[in-house]
Amino acid sequence: MSTSEGNELWKECVRWMVDMGVLDPRIAPRNSMLEFATMLRDGVLLCRLLNELAPNCIEEKEIQRRQHMSEFTCHKNICLFLGACKTVFNLKQEQMFEAWELFRLQDFAKVLSVLSMLSYSEPALQKNIK
Repeated sequence: MSTSEGNELWKECVRWMVDMGVLDPRIAPRNSMLEFATMLRDGVLLCRLLNELAPNCIEEKEIQRRQHMSEFTCHKNICLFLGACKTVFNLKQEQMFEAWELFRLQDFAKVLSVLSMLSYSEPALQKNIK
C-alpha cells in the first residue's frame, strides 16, 4: 500500500468509525495515521466496533477499560477483537494482523485492511453506512 493510499484509507476508517457511533467525532484523529493507530492500540474501540456490528459478539465484561493499561491487557483486548473477526465475521488468519503489530504500531496497513474488510461485511452493509 502506498503512503497516499494509506493516508486516504485511515481517514476513511476514521469517518466510518465515527458514522458507526464508535468514535466520538470531537476526539477523532484528523492529523495523522499514527494518532489513529494510537487510539486503537488498546483494542477497546475495536471491540466496541464489532459489538456495534454484531451486538454482544464480545462480552462487555471481557473488555478491559482501565485508563493506563499494560501491554498484557491491551493484547487481551486486541485478541478478543481478532477472535471475533475470525468466528463472527469469517476473516481468515492470513487476512488479519498480529496483536503485537497493533500494540507496537507496526504495519498499521494490515489493521486498516481489516477495518476495510469489516466495513464491507454483511452487518456493516445492513447499517447502510458508507
